[in-house]
Amino acid sequence: MKHGRHISGFTLVELVVSAVLTSMMMTAIISVVWSTMKQTEQLQREELRSASPVELIRQMRTDFLNARGMEVNENGVTLHGFVARDPSDKSISLGRGRIRYALREVNGRRLLARTSDAKTWEPLWVGFGDLSIEPLSQTEADSDEMPLAETGNLAQIPESFRITLRNDDGSILWKEIIHHHEN
Repeated sequence: MKHGRHISGFTLVELVVSAVLTSMMMTAIISVVWSTMKQTEQLQREELRSASPVELIRQMRTDFLNARGMEVNENGVTLHGFVARDPSDKSISLGRGRIRYALREVNGRRLLARTSDAKTWEPLWVGFGDLSIEPLSQTEADSDEMPLAETGNLAQIPESFRITLRNDDGSILWKEIIHHHEN
């Protein structure tokens, strides 16, 4: 009587089927991971977009409320007053100083930038459209006029004005009426 040898192992068909199933599972896993990464990136971009205007508006509102003098032209606005920043961490020090918000062009992109020394520009918003400031009232009486030294030889800031910031697509980032001398 002959005893047949029984060799245990996988047949070629079983190996091919397992390779196909493994590749299908890997494709599905990679697809899920890729989709999750894209959604995470999109959420981060949206969060950055929504957080940036809030910080920009907070900074600009503080500067406008603490300014004493203002000069507006087609490329931006210059403010003088208690608008200085601590150079080490850029926090508001409310020291006397002069700042400029201006439209700049870098690599074909329009951006809003801020400077306090006219040499170093801090980019604030990429894809910036325009900045408009519309005075709604003027200083009431000549007796209320501030000395030129306090306004930095700029026109005294109006009591009330409307500020509007627009994105390069025309959408409004910020529109507010600021009552400068209100308590």
